[in-house]
Amino acid sequence: MSSFKCTGIAADMLRFDEGYERQPYKDTLGFWTIGVGHFLGKDLNKMTLSDRVIRAMLEEDIDNAWADVVKIFGAAAESWAFPRQLALLNLSFNLGGKKLAQFNNTIAAIKDGSWDDAADHLGKSLWAKQVKSRSTRVIHMVRTGELHEAYSPSR
Repeated sequence: MSSFKCTGIAADMLRFDEGYERQPYKDTLGFWTIGVGHFLGKDLNKMTLSDRVIRAMLEEDIDNAWADVVKIFGAAAESWAFPRQLALLNLSFNLGGKKLAQFNNTIAAIKDGSWDDAADHLGKSLWAKQVKSRSTRVIHMVRTGELHEAYSPSR
């Protein structure tokens, strides 16, 4: 598949003619649309997204979740063992930054470097009860600093 050569000009032209909407809206023919005239369909229940769009959305969501982790924990988050970074990214992605910021005991324990205490606090949370399998994996990585086997690239 080839790509159009004048992407910048083409994008500017289409934004001008189509508009730019972050929320779904019905166009002049009653079709659901979003972004810059991106067709979603007549019925949102039958809407599908391409793999490329889903990947782009995931990348943005990961960036936002990690930004929330850094906002809560500061630059120290960059020095954690990678599995612990993944664990806190997972928490932030699942809960959202605002809810994660309310895990005061867990946050305090992590800031003190008390990873076992942080894992214990997470294990006692409502979150752990709501997402039992996920929480088991995340808590393992918080406690041990090791990747959970379910996330192993060789699985």
